[in-house]
Amino acid sequence: MTTDHSNTDSPQNPQRPPGSELPLAELVVVDEGARYKVRKELTTIGRASDCDVILGDDERISRVHAEIRICPRGYFIQDRSHNGTFVNGNRVRRVVLRDGDELRLGQRCINFYVRSPENEVRKRDKKDRRVGTNRALLRALYEEVSNQSVQK
Repeated sequence: MTTDHSNTDSPQNPQRPPGSELPLAELVVVDEGARYKVRKELTTIGRASDCDVILGDDERISRVHAEIRICPRGYFIQDRSHNGTFVNGNRVRRVVLRDGDELRLGQRCINFYVRSPENEVRKRDKKDRRVGTNRALLRALYEEVSNQSVQK
């Protein structure tokens, strides 16, 4: 079951920067299946209870680990941590996000999706259903899941 976490007060009237024509985006926390809509000009991700996306179980994640900002050119992620923010396996300080990007904060994997008419209509083949293509990240995720299964 997925949970829709909206970081705005009114789903019918999302907070958008003036003049913004960008399609809405969402973040999917892979291990939880939780979905967070990116509707505000600034969306914070971290362990702090006042973050828009709260990732509380990993001490490698900072209180405010990263920020996603809506700018005229698109959605930017900015690292605010000491441990780093990774996009598609590359450590970044600030980068434009693209549909399908895989974010890594600590051991948490988050997928970034842009909701646009072309993405909604496009038929996705089975290859597009992959969580990610970074083998090192997939191996780490597999080991983490395997360890959890053994402990239960």
